[in-house]
Amino acid sequence: MRYLGTVAYLGTAYHGFERQKGFRTIQGELDRAASIVLNKETKVHGAGRTDAGVHAKGQRFAFDSGRILDLSKTINGINKALEKDIRVTNLIQVNDDFDVRRDAVAKRYSYTFHVGTSNPLELPLVSQIECKSFDMDKFILCIEKFKGKHNFNAFTSKESDPFDYVRTIYDIKVEKGNNTKVVFVGDGFMRYQVRFMIGASFKVAQGSLSLGEVDALLDGGKRPKTLFAAPPNGLVLEEVYYEKIY
Repeated sequence: MRYLGTVAYLGTAYHGFERQKGFRTIQGELDRAASIVLNKETKVHGAGRTDAGVHAKGQRFAFDSGRILDLSKTINGINKALEKDIRVTNLIQVNDDFDVRRDAVAKRYSYTFHVGTSNPLELPLVSQIECKSFDMDKFILCIEKFKGKHNFNAFTSKESDPFDYVRTIYDIKVEKGNNTKVVFVGDGFMRYQVRFMIGASFKVAQGSLSLGEVDALLDGGKRPKTLFAAPPNGLVLEEVYYEKIY
């Protein structure tokens, strides 16, 4: 039997989602907890990676069991075996041919930041941007350029890609307040993609990158060394979708 779970976590203390030898990771912790509860070595499979320091509200994972599980007891047991900064929030049985990664049709990420004097109490979840000038209108103009189908080669650290770095971002929303939250919904996101898009928009807002230069990068241009990935702490994987939403 195959089971699909939803997990939320604060990624601050972990070296990303994917298991890595010698490092604490979310997947490694889930493997350990599930193995304890199921009383046999169990490997979970994730819907995708999140980088070191990145958080999630709706990451998905799947695992197999040779017996039918009591879902509520399994969730409670796994959570008791996990640290308090990781929590399984849902668990359902799915078809045995379900693929947690390949069957995903879209993902939603958010990035939250604050411009101005840092608030240390918000540091785990809000990226703090202290700079002399920041043009929010230019930031929004830049971030909206990423909507649609583009070659995002300049906005990822991947060295190769079977889809030639082409991804579609269906929707982008900017929610302004004391903190600014940017929400992206797309068919898929490559390593560092959201953080590079945010980083480019930061540079436009600060006047060190032009909107025309961003247009050139979206035509498959090579990423300049001056382009940086925004800090990981503002990034949250909000949801993984398995049914068409656009």
